[in-house]
Amino acid sequence: GHSHVGTEHILLGIVREGEGIASGVLESLGVSLEKVRHQVIATLGQQHPEQPTAQAPHPTGPFDRIDDRSKRVLALAQDEATQLGHRHVGTEHLLLGLLRMVGIAVPDEPLKRIFGELNVTLEQVYAGVAKAVPTQPRPTTASELTLTPRTMSVIEIAIGQADARNRHMVQPEHLLLGIAAEGQDVAWQVLMSLGVTAERVRAAIDNLGESAA
Repeated sequence: GHSHVGTEHILLGIVREGEGIASGVLESLGVSLEKVRHQVIATLGQQHPEQPTAQAPHPTGPFDRIDDRSKRVLALAQDEATQLGHRHVGTEHLLLGLLRMVGIAVPDEPLKRIFGELNVTLEQVYAGVAKAVPTQPRPTTASELTLTPRTMSVIEIAIGQADARNRHMVQPEHLLLGIAAEGQDVAWQVLMSLGVTAERVRAAIDNLGESAA
């Protein structure tokens, strides 16, 4: 057995479930559930594909806790990745997805307040991402995309942030906290270049009060 429940165990839970939010997101990103299953089992060693581990998550795993707003963020992140010609959904695309929620026909008010307080705009982040990860000449398709390990890490951290704030569902604010806590990838480098600190992110979210975070 495995004493640590890592991303690979969570992915196995998603694959076993075969439906719901998590697998739907993965499939929308072009991630083959069967391919994930075999890769994860190979990572874990010689565990038999049908042998469950005591630490494997329940079929209704933590990814089922992603709320509708966060699902929209993930969809927008996928759109950003394809439009930029990238073959992965990284934290930079997640950040762009969060900011695009501010610019939609009916803006997401909590995110509008947060990014307003941080003084960060979509245009600034586009410029920062373009420097870090150059745009490719042709758009990609959803079937070409994969989630990066750091994006998976951000989602896991977001689940922990939701727990810490006594929220059952993971909200976009928790994804932003996840980006800040992960603190190493492109999204956070871009935010730091704009003067954003983890403390400022936490303060902006805390300022929303009980209604959002």
